[in-house]
Amino acid sequence: MAMIDTCANPGCGSRFLYLKSGKLFHFPQHDSRKVHTYWLCDKCMMDVHLEWRIGEGVTAVLSAAPATPIFRNEDGTSQSVNK
Repeated sequence: MAMIDTCANPGCGSRFLYLKSGKLFHFPQHDSRKVHTYWLCDKCMMDVHLEWRIGEGVTAVLSAAPATPIFRNEDGTSQSVNK
């Protein structure tokens, strides 16, 4: 089993240190019972999601902009901005 050491977003170098931060994603390996686990850090999981693509495998993709504007607080929480 491979160890997770950094964020799955190739543009980020955050180190995986604790399970309490970020989010783990599990993807089954094609034609196998094995499951690959990836981690996105707290900052990246706000703007990036992981998806499996044929011929590419697991890829970090920018999330679509929400229909309702979102305000990000300093503590990482978010709230809708209604005008």
